[in-house]
Amino acid sequence: PRAYSIAGSIKIYAGTATIAENMTATGAGSEILVKATGDIATSGGTSGTPRTLQTNAGAVTLWSDADANSAGAIELTDFTKLNSANGSTSQAATGGQITLGGGADSGSGAPAGYAYGNSSGRMRGVLFGNTTSTTNGTFDIYSGTGGISIRGNSAYSSGTDMNGLINIIAGGEITIEGVESGATTPNFHALRVNDQSTGTFKVDSSKASGTAITLIGNNTNSVDPAGIAIWGDSARGGLVQASGGGNISIQGSATSANYGVYLSSV
Repeated sequence: PRAYSIAGSIKIYAGTATIAENMTATGAGSEILVKATGDIATSGGTSGTPRTLQTNAGAVTLWSDADANSAGAIELTDFTKLNSANGSTSQAATGGQITLGGGADSGSGAPAGYAYGNSSGRMRGVLFGNTTSTTNGTFDIYSGTGGISIRGNSAYSSGTDMNGLINIIAGGEITIEGVESGATTPNFHALRVNDQSTGTFKVDSSKASGTAITLIGNNTNSVDPAGIAIWGDSARGGLVQASGGGNISIQGSATSANYGVYLSSV
């Protein structure tokens, strides 16, 4: 493994991809693309020195399950940072689209669908952090004026599961989606945030009109999970905010006995 910092785009194609070093595309509009038929994972980030993927107004795309066979997850381990605004945390800074997803090509060089959890190993479609530890890693996703899309699906666990100190900040539209379609274990909510960890969850879009933030959780598990479950009590905190005046859409569905949407102090 090696760190990359170049003016041009960085594109990696693999069966499975482990991002163990930082990547920086410094040229205006240059992109970072990691595309794998199987899993994509980050590793090696530490407190104060996160594993970082950064562009200067170019897209950042993590694209698993590129062969569209419903097996290929995305796992961001503790202390991961994605930034498409040249390192800025301002929503007014020019930024590119950040996408975590999978499946076939949408026709625009980005994934049309979900990162998919596997029957063993990485069972969640998209996972941030550790699902059992109360030690919190940080996850910072900043897209400047660009948008952010995170989409996970699993028949074996939560579709999208986020744990830790999470900041997802954009000037454009933010979409976070989880689909859970068959696990028979309790608590595998389709979109699950800080169920086990004592982290924080902040989602903020400054998009001025139309839909600024969309949260979607669709769960057909018959045991007990919700479509969307987000914890944010006094020790953890949770904020979903359309700071520019746009709309927030929260869409959760589950079997008739369960919550479509469960929010705790958010």
